[in-house]
Amino acid sequence: MDIEGPGEALRRLLAADRTFADEPRRLRRGLLDLLPPDTDLSTVALLCTGAEAGVPALVAGDDPARARRRLDEAGLRPEIADWVVAVWSSAVGARPAPASTPAGTPGATLMTGTPDAVRLAAWPDGTLLVVVLGGTGVLAAALEPRSGEPRSGSPGRYPGPGNRPGLPLSWVPVARPASPRSRDVAVTVDEERATVVWSDADGAFAAGVARTGTGVSVDAPRLVVPARDGRQIRHPIAALAVDETSLDVFWSADRQRVHRSTWRSWGADSADLALAECCAPNEHLTRLDASRAGNGTAWLAARTDRGRALVARWDLGSDQIGSWTPLSAAGVLDVALAGDTLAAAMRDGTVLLLPADLSGGALGVERVTPAAESLAAARAGGELWLARRAGTAGLLSRWASDEARSLWAPG
Repeated sequence: MDIEGPGEALRRLLAADRTFADEPRRLRRGLLDLLPPDTDLSTVALLCTGAEAGVPALVAGDDPARARRRLDEAGLRPEIADWVVAVWSSAVGARPAPASTPAGTPGATLMTGTPDAVRLAAWPDGTLLVVVLGGTGVLAAALEPRSGEPRSGSPGRYPGPGNRPGLPLSWVPVARPASPRSRDVAVTVDEERATVVWSDADGAFAAGVARTGTGVSVDAPRLVVPARDGRQIRHPIAALAVDETSLDVFWSADRQRVHRSTWRSWGADSADLALAECCAPNEHLTRLDASRAGNGTAWLAARTDRGRALVARWDLGSDQIGSWTPLSAAGVLDVALAGDTLAAAMRDGTVLLLPADLSGGALGVERVTPAAESLAAARAGGELWLARRAGTAGLLSRWASDEARSLWAPG
């Protein structure tokens, strides 16, 4: 049976929306649209059976044997189960997973493969916190950008694209959510307190990240937004800590309506609040970001599957979030916020830097080849840093400078 044709169709679907792997009905419709009209319908049915059995997450986590057992339990013949596992493996780009280590152990994990998402934040002294999400879960690393050296004494080195060496980052495991490729991650820093937030089957979780003499350490995770009423918090999500006692999480269950939940350290439960609508009918969210801009103002940014970008102002004094304002330019691949600056990765390979209130033209333009598929931004020591995934490599760059270094490369 053919592997490459169905595998390519799955790759295209997952590149457009990684939640296809967790929604067999949508997956079936997508495969029928992409595969040739004369494709045997059993091909589609078998791949959907694999999705229902959790095969995508298992092969992404380097557990094909368990995936085959799941398919055996579903009644598939061994040779058919092997084919399903092979097709899904080719689609998700399964790579060897690192050895299992305790979460939060400095220097314990080497990142393999290419992450689906990269997030960036900065501590007050300019140290960057880099967080990635991929098939092996959520990983974090700290980097002092001026020296280019990690805060860990036992780095794992990665070759960069071309002749450029990779940064010697030491990745620390934060969490391994179920079906990681359909989840999302966010990071926020308030003074010295850094928090990583991610979605999982039971809701949104958070863990504090602290700097240590040998890198970073990660606290035990806590559930901050429970999955009530059978809803699934998948992607996208965003988070912002506006003070030391609370954490605001922005999420969507249907990828059309954005909700806000506030977690408080004293345990008081808060109602989930629905924000103003930002999506047109049949339009879906693919990215959310949040950033504090000072002077009692924060900003939210969103990107949709139609290549639109939108922003909303959050008045922290009155605790009111306004309506969404669309960016006039179309063809946006990803968006990120750093203070009052909006970064937008465009399909033509440029990254636009704009005022978050969209009150004027571009503050700057950066050329990227290939186009950035995942984008993050942070201000560190008064400088704007961009982290982006483009193809199979990731770069960290300081805007308006020639400084660009590889964060990772194919594992």
